[in-house]
Amino acid sequence: MLGTGGLRWLHVDDDTVVFVRESADESVVVVASRADVDVELAPGLIAGGSDADPLFGEATFATSDDGAVAITAEGPAFAAWALPGVRVPDPASPAAATGQR
Repeated sequence: MLGTGGLRWLHVDDDTVVFVRESADESVVVVASRADVDVELAPGLIAGGSDADPLFGEATFATSDDGAVAITAEGPAFAAWALPGVRVPDPASPAAATGQR
């Protein structure tokens, strides 16, 4: 999965990066850190966060009622979670060509 789809950076600091690789079939959230992790992602930043399925690592992925996501781990840490796919724009549509929604 990590070889295809779009990539969005969700969090970057001196010790931790969190990104999501998204496609129509599946999304994967990845955290990599050289220290302890305590990251909160804003509501709506990750579609389908409540359906996260652990793929690798010992980090915690928790969603709140408003859709915010908290990721915590003792570092160094590397973890990944599978999520449902996202709607992908049709590249043949005029809106996709101009970047309009």
